[in-house]
Amino acid sequence: MGMKATVVIPAKDEGATIAEVVRAAKQARWVDEVIVMDGHSTDNTIEEAKRAGAKVIMQSKKLYPGKGVAMRDGFKAASNDIIAFVDADIVNIGPAMLEQLIEPILKGEADFVKGTFERAAGRVTELAAKPLLNIFFPEVVGFSQPLSGEIAGRRWVFEHVKFEENWGVDIGVLIDAVRSGARIKEIHIGFKDHIMKPLLDLREMAYQVAETIIKRAEKQNAIKNLAWISPPSYWITHHGAITKTKSKIKLVIFDFDGTLVDGRLIDKLAEKFGFIEKLEIVRKTVPPGHKQSTEIAKLLRGFNVQDLLNAAREIPLMTGAEEVLQELKNVGCYMGIISDSYRRAIKAKTNGLPIDYIIANELDAQDGIFTGGLHMPFGWTKKDGCLKHSVCKLAAVIRLAGEVGVDMQEVAAIGNGDVDTCMVEAVGMGIAFNPSSVRLIEAADVVIKEKDLRKILEYLRKRLL
Repeated sequence: MGMKATVVIPAKDEGATIAEVVRAAKQARWVDEVIVMDGHSTDNTIEEAKRAGAKVIMQSKKLYPGKGVAMRDGFKAASNDIIAFVDADIVNIGPAMLEQLIEPILKGEADFVKGTFERAAGRVTELAAKPLLNIFFPEVVGFSQPLSGEIAGRRWVFEHVKFEENWGVDIGVLIDAVRSGARIKEIHIGFKDHIMKPLLDLREMAYQVAETIIKRAEKQNAIKNLAWISPPSYWITHHGAITKTKSKIKLVIFDFDGTLVDGRLIDKLAEKFGFIEKLEIVRKTVPPGHKQSTEIAKLLRGFNVQDLLNAAREIPLMTGAEEVLQELKNVGCYMGIISDSYRRAIKAKTNGLPIDYIIANELDAQDGIFTGGLHMPFGWTKKDGCLKHSVCKLAAVIRLAGEVGVDMQEVAAIGNGDVDTCMVEAVGMGIAFNPSSVRLIEAADVVIKEKDLRKILEYLRKRLL
């Protein structure tokens, strides 16, 4: 582990604590550069920081709150590929806290690390940030402290984020990092004792945090697609009250490509419309996750919506699919599809089948023509320590289980790929169907290698009666 890290400390009028934070950073392993970005302090912050051995730089814009300005300037000033940020008001900081943030990156386990900790309060987090994240970015809501200022990441991650100038910077960086496809890890770094702000002083912070989340939701078209607040009617077509079934399994979730249908939609479209080579180039050159999905969606720019729907209808259902769905309906189970394919196409293919929920990517269209834009209801998800793959469906499973009102042990999930690993592992019965992933096989309760969905009934029936 020969790489070195830069620690950036945004500070304004933190003379009482800045020296201790700088000393901790300088004592941390792998750190050879400590930069204090001063926000035009009026106390002795600059003197204390220099005395402790930090390089002090005045932030480019005199603004309060201007934490985001300080972080952006500090990122630009840093000379190392690994950059860590830490708040200047931590009373009990030690070098181990910084080392815990940096080590997963050095070991190649993550591209971005978010610190989580025990603390005395998190009022803006619980009352402003998490409710809005739950609505607009459910893939981010699983982080314990989304507003924490203790983070570390590779330079390329920070090159792909927008540094909000105010208190919204921490949540903005996290959302952008998640949606960039970076591998993200949340690390517990102990108890954080810092100088707490009075409740009235948090009002402006809460406003700026909420504004940042809403602005990003608007940019991602999440506001016009408020599926998580009030699912539109075409997502839900309930066929009976869940309370009537006595089944131990009450909600069954299917992957779409390679599970409910025999084939992959995007491959069918590439073959039908002649962009196989372009698709392969994207798959080989763009990292998996939100970034790759976004680039693939651009390949559909200019195509007619109806052409996509027609192509989807041509993909054959997996052998036994209709029989399986009918039997599950007969015993009163809810059924859902969670897929990294496209919702419109899935709806067209499953029209007439007893599917209650569809959660999938949404392709933007105008006047019946695809624009190349994409809205992902779940992107790369850091949930329960997930670092296994680039897109995770677990947040969507948890959301659907809550929607139906069932425990995760009353859920069955069937999938065939790496992206299905976490949902298959987390539910009461996880089935790897014709699996293409070793991790999925290891996570599953049941492995079926035949391309016949009726085989899952042999196992589900034991839990349906």
